[in-house]
Amino acid sequence: MIAQRLYGTRGWTILGVFSAVVFIVLPTLNLLVGPESAFHVSTTWVTLFGKIMCYAIVAVAMDLIWGYAGILSLGHGLFFALGGYSCSSTGRSFPGSGGTPIRSGGARSWW
Repeated sequence: MIAQRLYGTRGWTILGVFSAVVFIVLPTLNLLVGPESAFHVSTTWVTLFGKIMCYAIVAVAMDLIWGYAGILSLGHGLFFALGGYSCSSTGRSFPGSGGTPIRSGGARSWW
């Protein structure tokens, strides 16, 4: 019943279609379609959408815990920051990187 109050049937359908496009269609177009095709999605765009989705998850979590429950939780920010720090430090200390970008947990470290 709460799902019907939040968005309605039409809103949930639109959200489902958007999620399917972002999570299924874009990575598939990156992997299966050649770079010369008009339907090819570059790796830069897939990485950008991944970052946007990560920030959206953090924003929704903060909205739920702060907006509905009224609790200011800084643990979400700490958890997100710890993940970014550990990802970058893994990239820095990876032996033999030679300054090349290392893909670690979906992010890139440039040192």
